[in-house]
Amino acid sequence: MTLLLLTAVLSAFYLQGRSAQPASAIPVQRVFVSVSPTPVPMGFRQQREKQRQEEMAALSALAAQDGQAAEQLRRLVEVADAERAVEDTLLSMGYGNTVCVLRNGGATVCLGGALTPEQAQAVAAVCAHLTEIPADLVFLLDECAYL
Repeated sequence: MTLLLLTAVLSAFYLQGRSAQPASAIPVQRVFVSVSPTPVPMGFRQQREKQRQEEMAALSALAAQDGQAAEQLRRLVEVADAERAVEDTLLSMGYGNTVCVLRNGGATVCLGGALTPEQAQAVAAVCAHLTEIPADLVFLLDECAYL
């Protein structure tokens, strides 16, 4: 039985050695890599400002003819000012880079760092005070990687 097992193992080694190609026989493929700078995506704030400028330009042109467009322009300016006020206030309080978005009666605030429960309450209170949105409709996203 031992002889049979030894024969099987030696046969396996022999067959494995005969079927394998030496490393020098394997064709080498060359891969050329060109490294170029990756374009940095436009930050959220820059995109938002660009979009707002386009919206304001379009609404300003319509506002001269239409009262409803003038009202939309006024609301757009109010929302933009409130978002900037929240962002600037939180920056001055030491929270670093933040983004505030006001939509559909609620507020979303994105912060770069982690928040303690006390800090979260303070941020929600500041946002609620500056935007007149109830604190329970202020949503906080801390540790946002894209800021």
